Amino acid sequence: AVLAFNLEPKEGIAYVRSRLGKQTDDEVGEWLALISTQKGGLDPTMLGNYFSRRDTMEVFKAFVRCLDFSGIDIVAALRLLFDTFKPGGEGQVITRILELFSEAYFSQWGRSNTTTGAKAAYKDADSVMQIAVSLIMLNTGLHVASKKLAKHAANDAKMSPEEYIKMARSVVGESEVPEESLHAWYDAIKESEISLQPLPRVAFSKLPVQPDIEGWLIVVLGSKVQQRCWAVLALQRMYLFSDASDVEPWDAIDLKDKRVYSVLGDPSARANFPSDLQRSRCFCLGPTAARRSRAQLLPPEAIDRAFEVRCHSSD
Repeated sequence: AVLAFNLEPKEGIAYVRSRLGKQTDDEVGEWLALISTQKGGLDPTMLGNYFSRRDTMEVFKAFVRCLDFSGIDIVAALRLLFDTFKPGGEGQVITRILELFSEAYFSQWGRSNTTTGAKAAYKDADSVMQIAVSLIMLNTGLHVASKKLAKHAANDAKMSPEEYIKMARSVVGESEVPEESLHAWYDAIKESEISLQPLPRVAFSKLPVQPDIEGWLIVVLGSKVQQRCWAVLALQRMYLFSDASDVEPWDAIDLKDKRVYSVLGDPSARANFPSDLQRSRCFCLGPTAARRSRAQLLPPEAIDRAFEVRCHSSD
């Protein structure tokens, strides 16, 4: 399921619902939270892409409720949130995420007896939302926007502590958030950015999943055209990569409701093997051969490693 999600979130969630029995949005959100915070393996960028869609709001509500914000201040909570996924920089998406985060954080904050870090006395989730937005704006001004400007211009553009406090005071009073807390949050974000930007994708070969089988495969595309690729068989699909270190497959073959036969061990597959090689496209295991005719494309021993894929109905 993790592998499927990291390649295509929509298909991964369909797999979670159908194969893992997580039918409701709450169950899916809880599963995503468990994997991303405890077991690991979900690509934060792909999870951010998924949560950026409007039709995933109910799943995200369940997801964010499962994150443990108890006993930590709002800056630490925002770091925890955005360590699990990277939503990118679209304003409407960030606002929607912060609204749901604020509800979850306020609920847990209200039940917590002690909070480490800067103190606050929030009246409601809206107060949390206002502070969360101000902190993300501060984070953007100190780190994100400054990276896009020349050095001298970046220094001039950075928000000062006084400017941040003035901005925060326009939305919350001192009875909710004392000035020393605003100073502490400013210093914490200035020292260390809250990273919302997408991360470089992890190479497929480094994902913490175990495929059924993987190895080099030759794709025969024509009489003198072939392509050597890294093939991974997992989740009833064969994923084809240009290299073992690639992030995205260049093709994927659905093997659902199909069976794989050894050419050497199946009389029908063995009889069809020579004619199969003459087709416009077939897949064969074996070392790369350069500029041979189609009949000479594979070495004689290739039949020992060749396989045939058939639908159940053709049996």
